[in-house]
Amino acid sequence: MHVSVTEEELTSYLALNSQGLPLRCLAIWFTQGQVQFSAQLDAWGQPEIRGHLGLACRRGKIQVCLIQATLNGQPLPRFLLASVEEAANDALADAQVPLRVERISLNEGSVLVMVTVD
Repeated sequence: MHVSVTEEELTSYLALNSQGLPLRCLAIWFTQGQVQFSAQLDAWGQPEIRGHLGLACRRGKIQVCLIQATLNGQPLPRFLLASVEEAANDALADAQVPLRVERISLNEGSVLVMVTVD
């Protein structure tokens, strides 16, 4: 089965499911091979967070690789990115049951995920 998700659909989904988190103006967009993101934190004077990440398929699950993120233009340290990456991967692993991800293709404006039912 193939599932295609546009950046608008993912942005809307994340905005609905991040209620209660201190985020505003969340935006997601896809470029060749990467997911770009930006948001304003609704705390500490509303700084802007920006970054990009990669998606991979490992053992039938989507895995996030947080490549870089900045807070008001200042790079965030790798140890902080690693903890966010781990939390995202744990959440994705829980959300994907009972689907097995076979392949992910990031394209300009959309992501195509090929899955099978376990």
